[in-house]
Amino acid sequence: MNKLINVCLTPALLILALSTFLFPLFTPSEAQAANTWTTLTAAPGAVYNGGALAGSGDTIYAFRGNTFTTFWGYNTKTNAWTTLTAAPAAVYSGGALAGSGDTIYAFRGNNLTDFWGYNTKTNAWTTLTAAP
Repeated sequence: MNKLINVCLTPALLILALSTFLFPLFTPSEAQAANTWTTLTAAPGAVYNGGALAGSGDTIYAFRGNTFTTFWGYNTKTNAWTTLTAAPAAVYSGGALAGSGDTIYAFRGNNLTDFWGYNTKTNAWTTLTAAP
């Protein structure tokens, strides 16, 4: 059974949904192939609670969740996944990502205050000031 984990809007206003095994794309009514779903290349592994998505440029970044440190990048132009530098620690249920410029900001989840920044240009994580 596939379970929806997270949803992300790309700059082209396409909705990407990361579910347990699938990676579908929904094209909204304003686009050419309106109101349709397309199955894209599946994520490299199963995605669990704590899985999260955030976009920056032509890449969608994803946490695997469920105590994994796995971090992937999905290139929207080539329909391909890349394994990136692992998160600084395990990501739990409640893990979250948000993109701004060349940085993907991340919360670890599980009511923890860990806060990280991922530099999309250098493929490196930085530990930021913990959330209050």
